[in-house]
Amino acid sequence: MDKRVDSGAARKLPLSRLRTQADTCMEILSETLEAVLGNSVPADQFLAARFRKDRRLGSRDRRLISRAVFSVFRQYGFLRAAFGVCRANSPDRQRILSLYILGAALLEGFLPETHPRHLEHARLAEDAFLRLFETQDELERFRRFAALAGSEYSPDITHILPEWALPELVHPLDRRFYQILRTRPPMWIRAQTDRIDFLLKSLADAGLAALRHPALPDAFSIADAHVNLHTVEAYRKGLFEVQDVSSQCIGRACMPSRGETWRDVCSGGGGKTLQLASLMHRTGVVTATDIRTHKLAELKKRAARAAFPNIRILEWEEKKRKQETYSGVLVDAPCSSSGRWRRNPETRWTATQEALESLRKTQLEILDHASQAVRPGGVLVYATCSMFRRENASVVHAFLEGHPDFRLEPFPNPLTGEMNSGMQQIMPWDADCDASFAARMRRN
Repeated sequence: MDKRVDSGAARKLPLSRLRTQADTCMEILSETLEAVLGNSVPADQFLAARFRKDRRLGSRDRRLISRAVFSVFRQYGFLRAAFGVCRANSPDRQRILSLYILGAALLEGFLPETHPRHLEHARLAEDAFLRLFETQDELERFRRFAALAGSEYSPDITHILPEWALPELVHPLDRRFYQILRTRPPMWIRAQTDRIDFLLKSLADAGLAALRHPALPDAFSIADAHVNLHTVEAYRKGLFEVQDVSSQCIGRACMPSRGETWRDVCSGGGGKTLQLASLMHRTGVVTATDIRTHKLAELKKRAARAAFPNIRILEWEEKKRKQETYSGVLVDAPCSSSGRWRRNPETRWTATQEALESLRKTQLEILDHASQAVRPGGVLVYATCSMFRRENASVVHAFLEGHPDFRLEPFPNPLTGEMNSGMQQIMPWDADCDASFAARMRRN
């Protein structure tokens, strides 16, 4: 997992250039921390806007800054505990920012190119810092780093998440869980074509090496995917969509058949709508609804790009006036998105326990409403991208208590083929992916 970088690599650029890079990185990190932790702005959105505003930043600068920022958010629990909160008006702001960048790099096992400038701000000797990489265990490495900086902090794996989240997890935070949370998952795509050779060639031409999942024939992972997808011919032709494999497992839990009618209640941008339409071999009808009209506009573009004839898109209010029943209804409910904390690590630190309880109420309301559209003998699938019991099995059990005409229906785990009890929890280590939950229920 550790990627050791030659300590002399940073010297290839002039010292003045390294200092400019380092100082720019610290400024943008400071701005991002304030925007995310102060105003709950998604980090990727903030960085994209910030990069557009400063045209002087080249691709190398953007990669360096992005890596530093997201490493800091992944390791923020340790950094905050060891060095305190970085405030904009703090006289030690530059030192704390440098300690954040260096500390996150140590925890993740890489050496920032700009480390000489950060060590200068942190008032640490380079030789002592580089010797820390000789320590194999990253937590002990960080403890020694904190001690060099004058902190007596002793890290614990549970500090990678906020304390309130630990008892909510469906799986205890053990060493395996901690290790996976330290990393970003690869980009997963879902093929929407039988022309796999052409798809792989198109990806390769764009510099993307795709690895097929052993259990899901249309799922491919791509590591270190840095490319504008609109430059990829196969993407422009709608031959694949970006969709995490845990999300693909939700669509697989629906198990739609040719010619059926399905409704995707909270379709969003339509990843699962497109998957259902594909799994039905472009037959039947999938009706997508959402209260967010801008998301439906995105789905229209994606459906048109792949030329799906069996997708119908309706706004939420329009759908309420059309009382229909379906072979199957998918409720991909709004949730904490804790299952995507690897991909969006900053949201670990903006989520709250109070919001979790509010979401549970919303999830039950949507599930109750959606269940009315399931015809007798039809299927209702409830799904989230969450790792929390309160949003997953707890919601399903509460729903079933009030709806005796529904029962859990076992189905095979898409990754293993093993039958489950009717509920499926995908964890990040199951396929180097996000986490997701799905429950399949049959109406009597």
